Amino acid sequence: MRKIVANASLPAKKTWRCIGKAIEFALRAVFVVWEVKNLKVAPKQLIDGIAKLRKNPLGLCRRCRKGLSSPTVLVADAGQMYEAISSTQAVLCLHVVLSLCKWSWVAVSRGKHRNVIPLRNRHAHKIGSLVLSQEDIFQAFYLAMAATKVKCGGQIVQTCGVPTGGMLSKVAASLILGHAENEFVSKRDTRDRMQFNVANIPWENLVCCLRYVDDLIMISHMYCFA
Repeated sequence: MRKIVANASLPAKKTWRCIGKAIEFALRAVFVVWEVKNLKVAPKQLIDGIAKLRKNPLGLCRRCRKGLSSPTVLVADAGQMYEAISSTQAVLCLHVVLSLCKWSWVAVSRGKHRNVIPLRNRHAHKIGSLVLSQEDIFQAFYLAMAATKVKCGGQIVQTCGVPTGGMLSKVAASLILGHAENEFVSKRDTRDRMQFNVANIPWENLVCCLRYVDDLIMISHMYCFA
């Protein structure tokens, strides 16, 4: 059973969505993440990712040295992900992301696509856009993560993690998973300890990784994923 918290009647719902877009923009600007923006672009990203993979002439897993049928495909998802997320950890991840951004303000268009434009000052934006400072973004996200109680009938219930269906819950998941993905890909010593390095070959040439929210696909000619 999924414990979904409806936000259909949340005040300023469009503003919350703009804040979420601003956080996603910041995350992609500073981290290497496996998450696709939407399912429309996923097929092309998958094809492009597979095209970058190195072949394995030995036919052996580079980690366990056992034979493998190439390519190896792993599909997985994180069960009950939102309940397992730490709201405190999500806030800390956002703090890291914003500290790495080179802009102080962003303008988020209020149209269908909600384009995000970084600004050097709050006045250099198109009329009709929502202008947010880093402090605005952080405080709004902190407020969303602090909302851990919901009304169920006549009772007030304490939730675990972040609410499924919350306006910024998906962004919280993206922050935590994106931070972990970036740490793994960008730090060679981490992959060395786990025996996931092959000479000086970049990770994108070893494994094609794509994620949509909590659904993950990994494809490789080098590893068996045993």
